[in-house]
Amino acid sequence: MATELFVDGGNIGRNPSPIGGTWAARLLRGGRLSDCRSGIVTPTELGSDNGLVTNNQMEMYALVQGLWLIDCDETFVVYSDSDITLGRAFRSYGWANIPRSLYEEFGAAVRRLKKWDVAQWHLLDGHPTRQQLITGVGKRGHLVHIENVRCDEMCTREAKHFIEGLQGA
Repeated sequence: MATELFVDGGNIGRNPSPIGGTWAARLLRGGRLSDCRSGIVTPTELGSDNGLVTNNQMEMYALVQGLWLIDCDETFVVYSDSDITLGRAFRSYGWANIPRSLYEEFGAAVRRLKKWDVAQWHLLDGHPTRQQLITGVGKRGHLVHIENVRCDEMCTREAKHFIEGLQGA
């Protein structure tokens, strides 16, 4: 079984966000959780030109961070509920509104992966219901997966903790 990478990103508050965004990546090897990471990124940390973070930027940030978790010689599959992120990574979509530093980090992450040219990817439907998780198919007809739900939950927790920290300051 190939290594599976599940990624998700989101904003804190509105989109675009002046506060920042969240990201999560979950790496499975042989169907078992191997690594799990999440975090917060402020507009300054992202390198935002306009002081805002967008959902699409955070989805791409999550993918980039997840790619660093993959061993250089592994065969892998990427799962995301962001069509534009998968398009940028695998289908030659444009990189408009993505900070140059994130684009460059994506390139560095990809260059170290010896099997990038045979990597597979799947677009997931986000925010599935319990019934959709049981059937494995979401409202738009794409796959759904519990690991994507877990990534979303990690992003939500990160945002909640960040907001609580701001309120306590």
